[in-house]
Amino acid sequence: MPRVEGEVDLRPLLPLTLMLLFACGGVEPSELAGDPASASAEAVELAALGGAALVPMTPCPTSGEGALLAPATCVVFTPAEAGSGPDGENADSLQYALEPAGAARGQLLVYLNASGSSPGRHIEDPTLNFYDAGASGGLHVLALAYRSE
Repeated sequence: MPRVEGEVDLRPLLPLTLMLLFACGGVEPSELAGDPASASAEAVELAALGGAALVPMTPCPTSGEGALLAPATCVVFTPAEAGSGPDGENADSLQYALEPAGAARGQLLVYLNASGSSPGRHIEDPTLNFYDAGASGGLHVLALAYRSE
């Protein structure tokens, strides 16, 4: 189906939603990262439920550009890994998913990068930043890379 100018394609959000479900406590990222067989079994299970595959979950970088020392579980993935086209703008930019530190408030903070940027470029200090502040306040945090010009 052809897209109309100005129309937003929400299909790429399905894999991100699945990623968020994992980041919010459905499956611990550490359980999948170290055991490819477990990850494969989970992918088969998910595929049977709705045809979706697992998004790889890599711990957040702790040094270099985009480094984040989160107060709780933090994982990164790219839009390409989540099912978006690999040739799109920001397709290889890291997206961040953080679990809340302490008691969860049951709320989601979604951060969208500024024009011409990506979520990792908005981290000035690995321990004092917007993402950590949200997670420290009991929020689930999802920082998304998207096409921005």
